[in-house]
Amino acid sequence: MSSTLRLYHNDNRISTAVKVKSGSILQVYPVKRQFTTEVEWQQHWEENLKPKITLRLGKAKEPAPAAAAAAAAAAAAPAAPANPRAPKKASLKDWFVTKSNGFHVNLPAGTYYIGDLCYVLGDDVYDNIFGGTGYSPGIYSEKATRRVFLVGHTAYGDGRYPGSDGNSFAVDAGIIGICSKSLMAKNDGGGHMYTFKYPVRCSIREGRFTFSDGETRILVDTTGDDDAY
Repeated sequence: MSSTLRLYHNDNRISTAVKVKSGSILQVYPVKRQFTTEVEWQQHWEENLKPKITLRLGKAKEPAPAAAAAAAAAAAAPAAPANPRAPKKASLKDWFVTKSNGFHVNLPAGTYYIGDLCYVLGDDVYDNIFGGTGYSPGIYSEKATRRVFLVGHTAYGDGRYPGSDGNSFAVDAGIIGICSKSLMAKNDGGGHMYTFKYPVRCSIREGRFTFSDGETRILVDTTGDDDAY
C-alpha cells in the first residue's frame, strides 16, 4: 500500500503527497504534481517558503506629536484577549470511535459524500481525529452534533476503482468511506455526492463498500472481483 506523506510549516499542513509504485512522489494537495523523488518534493517547498522581501530605504520623518502620543498609548495598552468564540481544536475525547475492519451500520437519510475522505475532511478532523487513531478503519461520530464518517481500507491501496453506478472513485490515501455533507470542509473531488431518500445501510468489509437505501445502491469493489456487480 502506498504511504501518505505530509509537509508542515508553522504547524500548518502545506502539502500532501503519496509514494507510488514507481518510487516517484505524487503531490495531491494543494495541486496535483509529480516529483521524481521525495527529496525533490521537499526541496520544491523549501524554495517556495523562502522569504521574498524587497526593502526600500527612505528618509525617516519625525511623527507628529499627536501621532506619536497615539502610538505610545497603543504600545502600552494590554493585549486584546483571545477571541472566546474561536473554534475549538478537534479532540478525540469529543468523538465516539469504533475501530473495525468490517461492519454494517445504518445512517439517516440525507446527502453524503462517498469516496476517499482525504478529499473532503478538514485537516483538523483528518489529522486529529482519524489520524489520532492511527488512521484506523471504523465508525467516527461527533458526540455533540452526531456528524459521522465511516471509513475502511481499500484492498489494493491507491488507484481508481469503478462504482456500480458507472462512476469512478479516485483513491490517494488508501481509503474509501462515507461522510455526511455537514462534516465536509472542502471538496477536492475523488468521490461523488449522493442524496438518499431513506436510511442508508452501509457495509464496509474486506475491500467492498456498499451503500443502499433500498432505492439507490452504490457498490465500490476494490478487490478486482468482476462478479461483484
